[in-house]
Amino acid sequence: MIMVGLRLSRHAEQRCQQRGISFEALAVLRRFGERTRSGDGFSYTMTKRSHRAARRAMGQAAYGKVADRISGCFMVIVADGQTVITVSHQTKLWKRR
Repeated sequence: MIMVGLRLSRHAEQRCQQRGISFEALAVLRRFGERTRSGDGFSYTMTKRSHRAARRAMGQAAYGKVADRISGCFMVIVADGQTVITVSHQTKLWKRR
């Protein structure tokens, strides 16, 4: 599946369906999420700072529609910056290295 500048792998598409994460939520995650290096690609995670930035840029009404879906959400994109490998909700606290 192709969405605004992103392609979803079959695996990522299945995970979005299973976990109730919309394509709109992925677009918000990509635009405002905190990007960190993850293997051969990047992971995007919503932090308090990225939630504030999204709310400020989108407005409360638009942000409110996706806020519950992106809270604690992350996605992994391969190094080409275009293909989403997987999407999930963070279930435990990660240690930063």
